Amino acid sequence: MIITLAEAKNLLRVDFAEDDTLIQTLIDTIPEYLENKTGKAWDIEPINTLVKTLAGFLLRSWYEESTPQLDKVIDNIIATLTPMARA
Repeated sequence: MIITLAEAKNLLRVDFAEDDTLIQTLIDTIPEYLENKTGKAWDIEPINTLVKTLAGFLLRSWYEESTPQLDKVIDNIIATLTPMARA
């Protein structure tokens, strides 16, 4: 698992349980999303810190309102990970 529910809720500043199912669904989507984008599975321990950071940005983008600045950060991190996936 790239990011836990507790980590995700902390990043999103969510302190209630009503959205736990939604947040967990988003968490579960991250590995497949990253593999589709980069061609590599990133959910193998130990988790790359850049991947963990990207997971946080993806969660914010999907859970909260996405912004062009956030989208640019996500695109830049994916662009960095893609060649790493091929190495």
